[in-house]
Amino acid sequence: MRKRELLFPFLVACVFLFAQGCTSSSPDGNSAAPSGYEGTSDDQFTSNPDLEGQISSAENTWLSLGINDYLIEVTVVNVWNFQTHKIQVQNGDVLTASASCLPSPKVGEDCEVQPFEAVNFTVQGLFRYARTEARREGGVYTEIEFDPTYGFPMKIHYDNPTMVDEEFTLLVIVFEPFE
Repeated sequence: MRKRELLFPFLVACVFLFAQGCTSSSPDGNSAAPSGYEGTSDDQFTSNPDLEGQISSAENTWLSLGINDYLIEVTVVNVWNFQTHKIQVQNGDVLTASASCLPSPKVGEDCEVQPFEAVNFTVQGLFRYARTEARREGGVYTEIEFDPTYGFPMKIHYDNPTMVDEEFTLLVIVFEPFE
C-alpha cells in the first residue's frame, strides 16, 4: 500500500482562504461541491483544447493502471465551506463515504457537514469535474494539477479575479490504492 499525503498545498489554500474571510458578500455557495459542478448553464462553457488534452492524457494514465480499489480524501475549500470527504472505493464503486468540516471565517465558529454525492469525489468524479472546470469560461481561471504517479487530478482551483467569494480549491490530501 502506498499513502500519498499532500498537506502543503492544503495548508496554503487554508491560509489564503482564511485571509480572504475579511471581504463581504452573501453566502450563495454553501454546498460541499463548488458552484458550477452541476446546474451551470451551457453558455458559460467554451472549449479549452490544451487543458482538455491534459485531462485526457492524465485519465489515460489513470485507466492504464487498472486501479479499482482505493481510499481517497478530498478537501473542498471555499470562503463558505471547508469540508473533507473520505471515500473508499471497491471494484470501482463507492463502498463507504464520510465527511467532516472545519469552520470558515465567513460562517463563524461552528460548521455543518454539507450534503454531498460521494461519487463526485472518486477519481472518476474528479475527472468529470476537471472537464467541467476546463470548459468554464474557457478554463481561463481554472488551474488543474495532476498526480505524477497515478494521473488523477490532485488539485482543481478556480478563481475569477473579477468576482468576489467565488474561488474554490479541491485538493486530494490522501490517496491510497489497495492491492
